Amino acid sequence: MQISIDMTMEEALGGYTKANVDKVIHAALYAVADYWHRNYMKKHFTAAGAREYGDAPRKGERARAGSKQFRRRAGPAERRAGRILPLVYSGRLRDACQIRQIITEITQNEIFARLRLPKARALNLRPRNAPHIRMREEATTISEAEKRVLVNLLSREVSKGLKRMPKRKRRRKIA
Repeated sequence: MQISIDMTMEEALGGYTKANVDKVIHAALYAVADYWHRNYMKKHFTAAGAREYGDAPRKGERARAGSKQFRRRAGPAERRAGRILPLVYSGRLRDACQIRQIITEITQNEIFARLRLPKARALNLRPRNAPHIRMREEATTISEAEKRVLVNLLSREVSKGLKRMPKRKRRRKIA
């Protein structure tokens, strides 16, 4: 998952120390990544999510019921599970995506949060007969509506965090 957001500070640091601002941004980025994982990750494993994110169709998905292609590809999956779910064959990948690691970093040039799915190694695989299917991209795509929600959440979290932080005390020279 990658979201690019341009942030500008109204004043240089607004009376806050850089260390305090960095702590607030780390906490806000962590909250955004956690929110995405809790609320939007499971949507990638549904048919509605596949339509919303524009996932590549699988073999047999568009086949008519009763056709040879349906009987070979989609029919067995439907009989086994009752429906065809994207990115799901046995359910192990869906379960593996529940384990996550959130890394937030602030470098000189960029501020970012990275959500790692260490147990979901199957997302790196690409089917031999369908190289256009990129499962990792399909599992981590963000729609425009989700992006707006996440940007608003980031803005709220940064504002809330800065209100809780103490401002820097100015030293006055006594002459």
